[in-house]
Amino acid sequence: MKQNPKESEADALARFLNSKPEIDARIEFYKNNDASYAKLIDSIDVLLKSEKDEYKQAKLEIERHDYSLKLFYTKNQLEDWSMRLANYHYHFSVLKQECDDNYDKIMEDANIVKESNLRLANELLKYVFTDEKTKVEFYLYVKQEVANHKKANKGKVALPKEPKLTVAN
Repeated sequence: MKQNPKESEADALARFLNSKPEIDARIEFYKNNDASYAKLIDSIDVLLKSEKDEYKQAKLEIERHDYSLKLFYTKNQLEDWSMRLANYHYHFSVLKQECDDNYDKIMEDANIVKESNLRLANELLKYVFTDEKTKVEFYLYVKQEVANHKKANKGKVALPKEPKLTVAN
């Protein structure tokens, strides 16, 4: 994943996870264009066989050539977006595996960190899993919050300190 130098890793991962709908839409768009251009080329071929006028034949050949180039372009775009989809699935499976492996540990750390982080505490209360993507997104969010806490506290996820009880005489 290419990352903007000013963009945090969490923002880059969120942008990546939200790219799937665009990828699916582009693939569908280029598939439809591919089929349409192929039909147009076939139709022009039929017209070329029946056309007797040389001028109209030449115009049809130019039109056929134009649509052939457009078909070539859409095939390349479809291939590029299909590669992006494969890349998305690969990276998502890696993130999902990381989430599955480390989810319990991160949640333990988050339950400790939430004592000093109200935003995290609120998110932990209202979060509901709807699918694997939201679980991975939530895992990445909690992981980032825990990492921020560790950075602010010099690498420690410390338990909240118990108040000291003193006995008065």
